[in-house]
Amino acid sequence: MKNLTSYFYHDILTSIIHKSTASKPIIIGICGNISVGKSTFAKTTVQQLKAAFPDKQIQTVCTDCFLYDNRYLKQNGLFDQKGSPVSYNKEKIGRFKEAVLKQIPIELQAYDHKKSDIDSTKAFTIAHPDIIVLEGLIVLQEPLRSLITKSIFLDANPEVVQEWYLKRCFDLKLDQKMDLEKEDFYAYAIQTWQSVDMPNYMANVEPVRSQADIVLNLDKRHEVQQIRLQSSYQIKRGNKHGIFDE
Repeated sequence: MKNLTSYFYHDILTSIIHKSTASKPIIIGICGNISVGKSTFAKTTVQQLKAAFPDKQIQTVCTDCFLYDNRYLKQNGLFDQKGSPVSYNKEKIGRFKEAVLKQIPIELQAYDHKKSDIDSTKAFTIAHPDIIVLEGLIVLQEPLRSLITKSIFLDANPEVVQEWYLKRCFDLKLDQKMDLEKEDFYAYAIQTWQSVDMPNYMANVEPVRSQADIVLNLDKRHEVQQIRLQSSYQIKRGNKHGIFDE
């Protein structure tokens, strides 16, 4: 099958929305490892949805905005566990879930990826959207999981994801911000990936992959090379469970 990326957006994604009209709001959950491309995928998903459903109000929420700020994490000895379930503010998540269920507006603090911290000076409001694209490491864990209309897990070769991780670190100029030579920062980033990020992924994210409705395997170009339907969800072709490869 040619161009699975286009097939996913134009056939599967639009079919999800058409079949989920009873949900208000419809919530598309996007999960996967750090640096696998969740934010970019979410952005493209929103663009595709806006083009297909111009009458719908669509908003994006990244679960990073539910993290405790770095100061709190350091004060409580949790900084080395950032990204694991214990580093998230459950009260914030609870308020968000309640607001979504009651369909009332809620203001959320933004997460600044350049600073790798919550930005208390920036906030955004989720107010009566028709569709929410929710992306992050904890999307498939409660209490968020029960909110999800359909969930998508992004998967890729771990070695490729590590390359994406290192590229993102340098793109964000973290070596300069930490005042480290590139070689020293490279060693630091590899150590962080191996001792913090991958253990968190294997312990808390990878185990919930089987709970996703759809698993998308990405190649080095971030293109979809395989689609696995894991739920009873059916697309136009009538597939109940299936794997599609290029």
